[in-house]
Formats: sequence, structure tokens, C-alpha cells
Amino acid sequence: MQRESAPLVSIITPCYKGGKYLPFGIASVLQQDFKDFELLLIDDKSPDNTREIMQKQWEKSDFDPRIHLLQNEKNLGIVGTRNKALQLAKGKYICFLDQDDLWTANNKLSLQVSYLEQHPECVMVWSHTDLINANGEKIGQIRFTTSDRGIKSKLLFWNQFCTCAVMIKSEVVKKAGLLDSKYDKVDDYDLWLKSGKYWTFGNIDKVLVAYRKSWENTSSENRTYLHMKRLHLRLVWREFWNYPRASFALLFSLINCLVPYTLAEKIKNRLFGSNK
Repeated sequence: MQRESAPLVSIITPCYKGGKYLPFGIASVLQQDFKDFELLLIDDKSPDNTREIMQKQWEKSDFDPRIHLLQNEKNLGIVGTRNKALQLAKGKYICFLDQDDLWTANNKLSLQVSYLEQHPECVMVWSHTDLINANGEKIGQIRFTTSDRGIKSKLLFWNQFCTCAVMIKSEVVKKAGLLDSKYDKVDDYDLWLKSGKYWTFGNIDKVLVAYRKSWENTSSENRTYLHMKRLHLRLVWREFWNYPRASFALLFSLINCLVPYTLAEKIKNRLFGSNK
């Protein structure tokens, strides 16, 4: 498919075994009142019918020229797939929308574009986030302070921002060297930390998106969780001198590595009031 003029926003959706939820995410993009975007759907060599579902959704949109169907020749994983899309993206601004998440407000893009255009010193903006389960039922919410200073005072403690809630300037992602595969599973958090030490962040004080939380506390997921927390600890150590309350954040990260997932969630919820 030929791509003509550059859109203002590029939306990146990696797809792997994502057929069950993908139609809802695509629909939430097409329902946006802001129309100057491109949607990059990339099938990461899925063994199921993800590619066929992507094609079907494109056909249902009357072959919307803003939708671009891409396919990896081999499985690259989410970091490799996101980076491939970032290299192809033409937009001034980048949004990430994972295959199982969705935008619940049809003005998500227009509000964030307007914010970034009106605040040129700001390089990234996001919103509050609803948490939903596998059935799409609301199970919680993530809310946080709207000030740049308040955001950064907590940023070393945990990744406050779901990727589906973020809009970031493309030039910033490129200056950061795209996403780092060394931090697979927390690659987005790595990007936020790299960006935050140089530039200003902002927040739309509304719930605009829904993040699907499917963690079931199995042994394999607990191993993944422990891997993520070890990477988190590495990031805290790397950024120790760049963010406030670093000593407390380092202690918190060490404790997080030593306790089970459910207990760590309770500690985090007590300290920060988060359900993520």
C-alpha cells in the first residue's frame, strides 16, 4: 500500500496471537474525532489467525488508507516489532496501542495533540487509565499527579504510564535510540526515564484509555515479574543521580525483588494508591 503525505500522528500496534482483542483496539482508533493519523499494524509472525483478522478489519474499514498492514518475516518480539514500526512511522507524534488495549474516549488523540502543540516545552503527555480484565470489565484505575515535578518524584519507584495512554514526540524517541532490547518487558519504562531527565512531561487530567490486565499469578508469570523487577532495579541504579528520592526508590526496588508478586502489589498500592 502506498503511503503519501505524512500524518501528524503515527499509532503503533504490534500484533502477536492478538486476534481476540484486536478488533476492539482498531475500532477505538477509527472512532477518534482526530483524523490525521496512520495506524501501523504489524503481525509478528503469529502462529494463529492474527494476520487474517488484521485483513478483515481493514476490509471492514472500507480499506481505510490510514491503516497499514505489515508482517515480520520472522518473530522479532515486541521490542523489535515496535522499533521496526518506529523506523517506518512518519508522524510528528507517536502513540502506542498494544493489541489487547483500547482507547475509551474518542477525543484521546485530539486532546493530546492540542496539549503538545500548546506546550512546546513538553515532549510527552498521557492520561489516567482504566484497568479492565479479560472480559472488558473495569477492575481498577490508575491516576497520578498532573505536574511534571510530581510525576518525576515517583518515576523511579514504578512505571506509572501504560503505553496505550502515551503520546510522545517522534524526535525524542529517535534521540533516545528507539527502544532498547536489553530492557525487554520494561522497554517503555526505559524510554520514559531517558526522556524525563532532559525534557518536560504532561498529563491530561481525564481517563482516556483502558489497559487490559490479565496477570493470573502463575509460576511462569511470577518469573516474568521477577525478571521485570530486576530490570527495574538496573534502571533505578542507572538513573540514580537523575531523579529525586533515588535512595528510597533503590530500597523499594530491592524489596520488590525479594517479595512475591501479590505482596509487592499490596505494598505499591499502599504507598502510591495504584492498582496497576
